[in-house]
Amino acid sequence: MKKEEIKTWWSEGEISSLQLDYLNEMFNCKTQEGTDTAYFYAKFLTKTRMTPDNYPLFIKLFETGNHWIIDVLLDGQKPEDFFKVIQPNSFIVSSFVKMIKKWKSGEIYPNLLLVLLGIMNTVYENPEEGFKMYPLTPEEINQIGKQLDKDLGQSDPVNKNILHLLDRLSELMGNLPVEKNIEVIATHANKIRGKFLDDSKNLDEAIPPELLVKGDYKTNELKPSVL
Repeated sequence: MKKEEIKTWWSEGEISSLQLDYLNEMFNCKTQEGTDTAYFYAKFLTKTRMTPDNYPLFIKLFETGNHWIIDVLLDGQKPEDFFKVIQPNSFIVSSFVKMIKKWKSGEIYPNLLLVLLGIMNTVYENPEEGFKMYPLTPEEINQIGKQLDKDLGQSDPVNKNILHLLDRLSELMGNLPVEKNIEVIATHANKIRGKFLDDSKNLDEAIPPELLVKGDYKTNELKPSVL
């Protein structure tokens, strides 16, 4: 029987690719070993602190959605301010929008959602400039709006941040070229905000009902075995 051929020479690129495959498995946090490794990796990154040179690694760990890992990364910092040490850019906004779209309402750990909303509110505080950096679509605004929870009221930190973001986006009306569909964006953001603030209205009057199906971030996450 012919022995299985063993690869005896590896290029640096092949080794890097192999390493990346295993790192991605770790970042998925689908196994106990992967979750434990990601947890300790988060501890290591926290010691080095986030910089303009390493912030994508923090984003990768936030993408795990695992609240134990996220709490390690935050290390007691205010979630909304976490990314304020980095100049906002389209890569960060795009990554955060993907996270918001990835999970159902309720499936994002509130502190993680506050991290995402913190940078979004920084970017769109000047809505015209923010829109030039990353032009949100009506569908993406629905994805943000679906995270609102009427039962928690306006004072809830997540609701408060989303409402502020929608308010800023609603001010885009007529301030940018028509071809960028600005009026649709501004009107829709204002509509979602209005439905939330009006006790006689429901969010499904502005957002497709299928997007409002609730989930729970605790359901599928694994707890690091060291805790």
